[in-house]
Amino acid sequence: MPHFPRLKSLIDVDVAIIGGGITGITAAYLLSKAGKKVALLEKEILCSGATGLTTAFLTQSVDTDFSELVEMYGTRKASAIAKSHQYAVDRVEDIIRKNKIDCEFVRCSNYSYALDENDAEDLQDETKVMKELGIKARFKEDNKLKFENQGYIEIPRQAKFHPLKYLSALSKITSANGAQIFEKTEVKEIRGNGPYALKTPSGEVYAQQIIVATYAPFNKKMYFKKAFYDTYVFELKVRKGILKEGIYEDTMDPYHYFRVDRKGTYDRIIIGGEDHRSDIPVNDSKNFQALKQYIKQVFPDIRYRIIRKWDGPIVEPVDGLAYIGPHKDKNIFYATGFSGNGMTYGTLAAHIITNEILGKADAQIRKFASVYDARRMPTFKQLMHKGKDYTRELFHGAVRNSLKYEKGKA
Repeated sequence: MPHFPRLKSLIDVDVAIIGGGITGITAAYLLSKAGKKVALLEKEILCSGATGLTTAFLTQSVDTDFSELVEMYGTRKASAIAKSHQYAVDRVEDIIRKNKIDCEFVRCSNYSYALDENDAEDLQDETKVMKELGIKARFKEDNKLKFENQGYIEIPRQAKFHPLKYLSALSKITSANGAQIFEKTEVKEIRGNGPYALKTPSGEVYAQQIIVATYAPFNKKMYFKKAFYDTYVFELKVRKGILKEGIYEDTMDPYHYFRVDRKGTYDRIIIGGEDHRSDIPVNDSKNFQALKQYIKQVFPDIRYRIIRKWDGPIVEPVDGLAYIGPHKDKNIFYATGFSGNGMTYGTLAAHIITNEILGKADAQIRKFASVYDARRMPTFKQLMHKGKDYTRELFHGAVRNSLKYEKGKA
């Protein structure tokens, strides 16, 4: 990643962006390209938070099943959710092509696979719902995935990429466009009601509008709408061609996910799961050991070498959808609650917010904005649906792993 200076003076801009992940950098790119004076403030270094720890799926397959989304939000809104994430995938590709960014971008299929017959039946029902929403999904029962399963959904023309290579290049382009980027610059306070003064330990930024693009919003008044989770990841080196290239997730709760990348003389698998709420004290080694057991279960004949391991943060919204846009002040925009879809949500949020700031009348983006409105209040039905999901995740994930692998070490 390129390095940028610490803010050490007082500057005046049109838009100040707090947070240097995919949302903040993409928004800074779009706004600076449109001629806005922009300052991006990151308290550590660019992409040092959730963006740097992602497995970087680009897919319209979201964390909540579409059959559930239809029950919670209705067919029209569920269709808009599907279209919004495909829109984000396509926008990432557009940016890469226009700027000739070399970041391992590959179009591939997304595979949702079942490990038992009951889950396979659920996937068949899910496929029907997806097709009704306009998603080009197909349910299959064959051996093309090269590991044992009871059936799977394939969604073509999804994608994967290397997020740090992408955002490294994009931050340089954004800086060249005139945006001011500052690292090691933590915003301590926001004062005023337009223009706003953003206070940091060594300087100040005055801005007409603010984008809060951090893992946890600067304004704590939104905290009641979210839950914080940890997820666990291995990067594996395996023999070339042993699995089909693509992005995958199972139907378990909490679910597991992995991607297969071609790397010349070998393949890379990045596999994760064993999610649990961050406020539940679970020894990391137990979760990594549980992930190892899962690998052994699904890929019993694959020999692999662990290259690295890490855990990453996930913000789960209580009603299954991200919060994007202004909350109480119309000139302070938020983007949070991305669940396991940070790359598409981050890109989508940047387009929604910049569309609003620039005053564009893009009907499609405005429709997406209404779906993810940060001012919405969840209904009882929505809370009940997601509450059941989180309870299953609790008992199948954190509680199970706290009772097993007492002596296990990853």
